[in-house]
Formats: sequence, C-alpha cells, structure tokens
Amino acid sequence: RSGRSRAALARHTVIEQRRAAVAALAVTPTSLVWHPSAVVAAYRRAVVADSPWILVDVGMDCTVVAAVGMDELLGLRIIGAATEPEFTRDLRWAVRTLEPAGERLVLGGAHWETSAQSVADALDGHRVECLPEECPLASSPAMRGVWRSLTASVGLVLVAAGEAQPPVLSFAASGTQPDDTRSRWREAASALAPWAVITGVLLAAAGALDYGRLYRESSRLER
Repeated sequence: RSGRSRAALARHTVIEQRRAAVAALAVTPTSLVWHPSAVVAAYRRAVVADSPWILVDVGMDCTVVAAVGMDELLGLRIIGAATEPEFTRDLRWAVRTLEPAGERLVLGGAHWETSAQSVADALDGHRVECLPEECPLASSPAMRGVWRSLTASVGLVLVAAGEAQPPVLSFAASGTQPDDTRSRWREAASALAPWAVITGVLLAAAGALDYGRLYRESSRLER
C-alpha cells in the first residue's frame, strides 16, 4: 500500500513470441506494453472522479483490479478470470487489500456483462457501475458502448499516442537487450576471474593441509 514503485517481469521467450506474432503481420514493434498498463490507461481516461475509486476489468485470461486516486495509481492486483471457481474469493481479497479506495467500483472487460451480478454479490459494500458508453478515443463514434469489452486495445492506442497517464510499463522489442545482458555477464566474469582463481588455490591448499592432518592422525591411531 505504501509502495511508490511499479515493475513487471516477463520471460524473454514470451517477448520473442509476441515479436514473432507481430512480425507475421509485416509490422516492426518498437515496444511491448504490459497488458494491465493498457487496461488501467483506458479506465483512467474514461472515468471522471474527484475521489479514489476501484476498477475491475474482467478479461479473457485474467482480471485486473486497481485502485485509482486523483492523479496516481494507488494499487494493482491481477487475479484469475471470472470463469475460475476461486474468482469471487480472489476478488474480495484483491479489493480488500486495496482499501481504503472509496465505495465506487467501475466494471468493464470482455466478460463484464456476464460477471456483473457475481461482482456485485461479492462486493456488496461497493457501488458497482459499468464504464461509460462514450469511448475515450477521439473521433470514434463506432466504438460507443462496444469499447467496454475492448479496454486493453483502447488503452494500447492511448499509450501509442502518448496520451496515457503514468505509470505505463513496457518492454523493449528491439532484440538488443539479450546481447547487452550477455556482454555485461562477460564483463563481470572477466573482473571476477582472478579472484575466483585465488579462491580456488586457497581452498585447494586448505584442503591439502586438512587431508595431511587427518592422514597423520589416522596413522597415529593405527599405530
């Protein structure tokens, strides 16, 4: 609750899979945006509030739960999809750990309509409402109402246009990062190599001395 930092960790293999999928469309990505970052960006652009509130985005594979203040992201939780049997329990836990964040709860995501009642039943102390029909993207009348189920896509457009409020977590997609990492490892290894050799020599000498003492002691006992 008191943390002021946000970070995300992704496997390099997953990043490579995303790059390959985009490359199949003849597009070269410049960055890969963390899914919850895009979701939160869409909600913060669409919801007008003068006090802290909570968002629950019920997506296909996961549910993003976040507490949003006037100008900052107060907290973030990622739980399972609404189809999982533990969804209600996990949702209560996520919201409880984000308190105090007000009673207002804004609902959206791919499964927001089918899960609205279960969310309201699980969080009976909150005022549950759905996202506004008006899409936060400029000049997009065709997205009116429909965008509630496409929050991540809308947020991604906002991030790409530089209109998303921070924090936005992204990963480099240039493919140079692994090479840089390997070069740093090589530099660290070359700097530590002399000390490793000295340590090995000392360990070998200590082992030889201990073995000599044990051999003499065993010989004395045999005699």
